[in-house]
Amino acid sequence: MTVVKPRNSSLVNLFQLDKQLFLGDLNLHANGIINQNLDYIQLSSGFYEGQLATLLISPKLSIYYKRFNQTLDQIGHCPADKYQLVFRLSGDTAKMSGRIFENESFILAKPGAELESFVKSNSESVIMFLCAKQLNSIFLSMGLTQTQLKNAPDLSIFNNNLHYSTLLQMLQQGVTFYQQAPSEHIHSKLLDSYCLSIMHLLAGYLLQNWTQENDFPIEQKERLLSRAKFLIRSHKGINVDSKNLAQGVGVSRRKLEYLFRDKFDISPAEYIRIVKLNELRRRLSSPNLRKHSIGDIAGSMEIWHLGRLSKYYREQFGELPSSTRERLTTKE
Repeated sequence: MTVVKPRNSSLVNLFQLDKQLFLGDLNLHANGIINQNLDYIQLSSGFYEGQLATLLISPKLSIYYKRFNQTLDQIGHCPADKYQLVFRLSGDTAKMSGRIFENESFILAKPGAELESFVKSNSESVIMFLCAKQLNSIFLSMGLTQTQLKNAPDLSIFNNNLHYSTLLQMLQQGVTFYQQAPSEHIHSKLLDSYCLSIMHLLAGYLLQNWTQENDFPIEQKERLLSRAKFLIRSHKGINVDSKNLAQGVGVSRRKLEYLFRDKFDISPAEYIRIVKLNELRRRLSSPNLRKHSIGDIAGSMEIWHLGRLSKYYREQFGELPSSTRERLTTKE
């Protein structure tokens, strides 16, 4: 078999795919990927053309190729009974659900996962759908627990070039065999063997990724951030600092810092200050508190340095606390 060299060869040339014309309605594109019940929302517009071909179809595993001449901005869902594997062959760097998806990388989406993709013109990809029931049974036989399987990220991106090349070589071999098998009986038996081989190989890569102690899946990040934001907002930022916030979320202060900077590009302390300043602004604007001085209101919120308060307040709201208070008396 020929070794796949993604940068120097194209599946269009390898399998002599016919170019097909597609309209801007992505449902027509999804209909071209048959037997998968794809659900897409097309956000980009206009006409585009490219290649879309079915390379292999079986109950356990199906493979498709696509390339378009227009940037695509789309949202879709992985079929409920399938895992979706996508290989990036060529084209400018894409984004998948907010994460960078580079060439010679591959992603795996869990059944039912939402996929939001931004793929630039002339991006070339191979899509593989794998039977979820079959792959899950392999995961469990290899030692992954039901809880780990349930908590695994909806979307995993792999940038390991060796894994990528090995899987893509197996893909090409499987497609070549599928197109050239001598008889239906041999075809069926060998296809089952091929499907199991690629599923076992992929499961090994995923187990290594999903069970690493230092791995921080995107869903886990979101859960931890939601917990942290809830604790900050429920206390209105008062008597909350990075140390007790990290304890409340159950992570180290370093990991908490990483989560906030990765999501908001600010530190947890800055996020707490923003929430606290918004609460102060609400109180300064409250008729029920108009008899209280700015200093008294700030003190009740554990804000003691009024000079620093004025600086941060003005940076956030474009005015001093006294200006906010003046508007309340002006309305009377």
